[in-house]
Amino acid sequence: AIPAETQSVVIRAAGLDANWLAQSLMARMRVGSDYTLLRADEPYTVDAHTVELRIEGVSVQFVPTAYDRTGIAVQYRLTLTASVKLLRGETVLWQSGPMAVAGDVYVTGGPASVEASRERVEREMRQRWARQAWERLQSGF
Repeated sequence: AIPAETQSVVIRAAGLDANWLAQSLMARMRVGSDYTLLRADEPYTVDAHTVELRIEGVSVQFVPTAYDRTGIAVQYRLTLTASVKLLRGETVLWQSGPMAVAGDVYVTGGPASVEASRERVEREMRQRWARQAWERLQSGF
């Protein structure tokens, strides 16, 4: 999906969750790329060799999915959803549509344990989402 003549890709992400996804995606894109990767807050020139990659519609849901016999949640489902749009100026070159990844968080202790498990699963989901987004960008689908 990234045009062959591209020399610079500007990554634009708004919000904390989107910025985490942008960092994960940039790490994947750096490997073997022939273009310069820039964050939108860095100086850059918009020209025929620059494209902008926007991470949009970021949503993180944390929903209980299983309960013990007393009604206390013992398992949660964390779902991370976002989409990618590739633009040159205001012309959309490609867009992914929503991409979702999900993982389970099992409760094995108090609130601190649940939060630590959630953070670990969320990090894993950001990596999975970045891999999926990069694969889709490379294939153009």
